[in-house]
Amino acid sequence: MPSKTVCVIDDEISIQLSTAALVRSLGHNAHAFDSAEAFLASDIQQVTDCVVCDVQMRGMSGTTLLTQIRIAGAHTPFIFVSGNLTEHDRLIASRYAIALLEKPVDPNELVALINGMLS
Repeated sequence: MPSKTVCVIDDEISIQLSTAALVRSLGHNAHAFDSAEAFLASDIQQVTDCVVCDVQMRGMSGTTLLTQIRIAGAHTPFIFVSGNLTEHDRLIASRYAIALLEKPVDPNELVALINGMLS
């Protein structure tokens, strides 16, 4: 399988870096961002094959990011991760995201989801 591009968006630097390292260990390109705004300001979103995104971050939330991307017409698969989920977050995730994982994330479960989306 050729390498794909996965973007990791999380304002917790340790989670951002460890998730990006996990993606790279699978043979994919990983780009890490500390905010939804930084991701939107980049050109990488045009070639992103999958996004792993925290739901609650400083500034724009993951669910707001996903809503904006879907309104713009993009269908990039999203995996949400969060430690504190609201009913609104669950609703948006169930409607538009592929998966929703609660922190602490099981790395094996995340690997299975990423591999499934990128195959």
